[in-house]
Amino acid sequence: MKKLGTPSGFRDILPKEARFREYIIEKTIDVYRCFGFDSLETPVAEFEDVIVAEKATDFNLFRLESNKERQSDGEKEEIALRFDLTVPLARVVSQYGNDIPRPFKRYQLGSVFRGERPQKGRYRQFTQLDADVVGSKSITADTELLVVITEIMKALKIEDFVVRVNTRTLLNALPVFAGFADNLLKEILIILDKAEKITEEELVSELAKLRISEEAISKIKTFSTIAGGRDGVLETLEDLFAGCQEARPGIEELQRINEGLRESGVGSNVVFDMRIIRGLGYYTGPVFETNLTKAPEYGSVLSGGRYDNLTDRFMGQSLPAVGMSVGVDRLQAALLESYDVFSNYNQKNSVAILSSDEEYDVYALGVAQKIRQKDSVVDMYTGNKRDFKDMFSYAEEKECAYAAVVGEDEYTAKTISIKNLKTREQKTIAIGEIDSFEWF
Repeated sequence: MKKLGTPSGFRDILPKEARFREYIIEKTIDVYRCFGFDSLETPVAEFEDVIVAEKATDFNLFRLESNKERQSDGEKEEIALRFDLTVPLARVVSQYGNDIPRPFKRYQLGSVFRGERPQKGRYRQFTQLDADVVGSKSITADTELLVVITEIMKALKIEDFVVRVNTRTLLNALPVFAGFADNLLKEILIILDKAEKITEEELVSELAKLRISEEAISKIKTFSTIAGGRDGVLETLEDLFAGCQEARPGIEELQRINEGLRESGVGSNVVFDMRIIRGLGYYTGPVFETNLTKAPEYGSVLSGGRYDNLTDRFMGQSLPAVGMSVGVDRLQAALLESYDVFSNYNQKNSVAILSSDEEYDVYALGVAQKIRQKDSVVDMYTGNKRDFKDMFSYAEEKECAYAAVVGEDEYTAKTISIKNLKTREQKTIAIGEIDSFEWF
C-alpha cells in the first residue's frame, strides 16, 4: 500500500487547528471591514509574465503544465501559481481602473505558493490575509494600517506584541548624513538589516569592508541603535540629523505617524526602530513589522509598508499604495505555541445534542434548532454508539461547552437536561424554557 503523506512544505490542517485558523481569519476580516476595506478575489493562477517581471527572479515559482494537445492557439501562455497577493492586486487595478473607487481599499484572503525550503512556521503553500490602500499618497493611509494592526491584536486578545516602524524616506538620507557614496546605500542597508543578529564589532567589520570612512561607520552605527518609544526616538533623530535637510522629509513622516497614532489612542505597542529595513527594491516610504514578544523566533507575523511603484510595469505610470499582510500560518503557529488564546476562541455556547436512541432523534432535532436560535453552535450527534459514555466523549473531543441530553425521560416529559462540561453542573428545563434559558 502506498505510503500516505503530503509533499514537503504542504500540509493538512485538521479540525481543531482549522477552527483556530478560522478564528484568526474571522477576527482579522472583521477589523478590515470595520475600517472600510472591501473584499477582492483573484485566481490562484496567473500568466507567468504577469507574476514575474522580465529579467527578475522567478521567486521559485510553481509552474503549471497542461496537455499541449488540448491547448488552443490562444492558451499557450505560460501559467504559474501566484507567490503573493500584491501582484494580482496590481493587475486588477491596472485592468479595471475605471471600475473601482480611488483610493481602492481592499482586503484579500488566499493561498500563495513558493518553492522555498520549508522551515518552522514557513511552508510552500501558505495563507496570506492582506489589506492595501491603492491610489493614496497620504501618510494617513500608512498610519491607519498601523491602527488596523493594533485592532487586530486587540480582537485576538493579544497584548504582548510590538509593531516596529521605520521609513525608507529617512534611510535614503543616510549617504548625505554619514558621507558615503549613493551607490553604497543598498549594501549598507543590507548590513543594517542584520544589526540585531550580529555584534557591534561584526557590524563595524562589515561596514569597513565597503571602504567607507571611520566617521561614516560611527554615524551609521549610532543610527542603528535608535529604537524605542516614539517620542524619544523623534527627539534623538532631531538631534542626530540637525542640519541635514535631506533627513527632514523622513523625520516629518514619522512625526505625522506619531501624531495620528496618538490621536487614535495607540500606545506603546507601536515603536520607531531604525533597524527595520524591508524589501530594498520594493518599499518606498514607511515600513513596519509586528513581532510577538513571547514568540520572537517566528519573526514578523504582520508586516508591510508603502510601495509607490505598484503598477509601473502594467500601466507605465506609478500609482501610490500602502499595504500589510497577515501571515496566517506563522501567526497561528506562534499563538498555538506561546500564547493562551485558543481558549478565547472556543464558543461559550457550543452545545452537543446527545440523543440516547434514534427513536428520540426527531424530538432532538427540534431541540437543536431552538438552541441554535440563541446564537449557539449546536452539534447534533448522529453516531452509531448511543451509550452516554461514548456520546459525552464525543462532546468533549469536539470541545463543546455544554451537552444537551435527550433520553426517554426527557422525551416523555418534553424536557432537556443540559450539562456544563467544564463544571459538570446539570440542569433540566422544559423545552418551552429554551428561549429564556441562561447558560451557566
